[in-house]
Amino acid sequence: MRTIFWLWVILLIPFLAPAQQITFDEYRRRADACLEREDYACAVQNYERALRIRENDAHCTEGLTKATQALKKPKPPKPKPLKPVVNNPKPSTAATPAIRAFLLVTTDLPVHVYINGGTRQFVSPNDIAKKLPLDAGANLVVIKPTDGGSDGFEKTVTVRESGNQLLKINLLEERRAAEKQSKPSVLQPPTNALVNTTPKKDENPPKNYTPTPKTDAFSEELSRLMVAVKGGTFQMGSKDEKPIHTVVLNDFYISKYEVTQRQWRNIMGTLPKKLTNNGCNDCPIEQVSWNDVQEFIKKLNLRTGQNFRLPTEAEWEYAARGGAQKSNNTVELKDAGWYRSNSGKKTHPVGQKLPNELGLYDMQGNVWEWCQDWYDPNFYAKSPVNNPVNVAEEKYKVIRGGSLDSGVDATTLTTRDGYKPASDNGYVGFRLVRN
Repeated sequence: MRTIFWLWVILLIPFLAPAQQITFDEYRRRADACLEREDYACAVQNYERALRIRENDAHCTEGLTKATQALKKPKPPKPKPLKPVVNNPKPSTAATPAIRAFLLVTTDLPVHVYINGGTRQFVSPNDIAKKLPLDAGANLVVIKPTDGGSDGFEKTVTVRESGNQLLKINLLEERRAAEKQSKPSVLQPPTNALVNTTPKKDENPPKNYTPTPKTDAFSEELSRLMVAVKGGTFQMGSKDEKPIHTVVLNDFYISKYEVTQRQWRNIMGTLPKKLTNNGCNDCPIEQVSWNDVQEFIKKLNLRTGQNFRLPTEAEWEYAARGGAQKSNNTVELKDAGWYRSNSGKKTHPVGQKLPNELGLYDMQGNVWEWCQDWYDPNFYAKSPVNNPVNVAEEKYKVIRGGSLDSGVDATTLTTRDGYKPASDNGYVGFRLVRN
């Protein structure tokens, strides 16, 4: 009888192994996610469960050590800010050639500036402190958007032979002037034929009257940075985020970049205090809660008259894949995003890495991105096919894409996680979507 028993055990081992492997992978994924959001007790619990299944796994052993040490380590007091030391070097007596002119480029989108075919220099929106030296005589200035678009600009700037000069180019104004010149003149109707449709203060406005929102450079910038995504059918999920299921989406627009610190301050007036790269205007906003983002979008829509919102989780993954599963974003992670191995533990200006097939930047790394959905680890099993969004209230909201502190496993196109909607202490930002 004992021989028959062991024979049955040997026969059953191949069928038991896959289930054990799945359990190990799930515990490891949960532990990594807990460690990522600094929930160290949760990380310890899941790493220990994973190690019961596979005792000598190096990744889980290392993770358990980190989480255990973090639990034991007391939180350090906040250091007092040091007073800056100002050095007053003596003026140099060596003769230096005087530069006669500088160029200030004001732009409404990230650009590269080439002067006389020389090395390109990056200039960001509203970055007016960067002075570009010019030679005496004629200088050919070529300005090209960093996204590779065709909306470039070329101008010859002439510098006098004597006297210091400061010359400026405003890319937005130059484009508007060029558009006016290219449009044919149109005869306007006589003044007495115009009808003022704006109601006076003492009049009752018509029922269908809607005041026209003010259009400014900021509104134009946001609209220009939206990328059209053609709807379609794709297979959402992966072997780790399962089940893989069919999703059908309508057309939508999504922002080419994550919302930046400059854009956040433009609407909200202030910045969060705990930024990893404070003062970097073109770095993505972070340390903002899902609730904070909703307030930003509300104010933004009132100002622009648009219907900006967060992407659904399905829209985010579809866009991250390049709009179709067959493309799956062929750009390698090291070239596409900032993550633990290359970020230096801080955010970086948007648009510095390579875009995906849709021309979207930083879909992997830099900061996690809030989505509209509530996070349910089992939602894929019950997801609708057409335009799915999880509206059933849970504890967490969905975040996608990984961050500057994420490992390779957490910076994939399909990795999903959750974060408390009121929490503003993580490397979490967002990008905008519009119908």
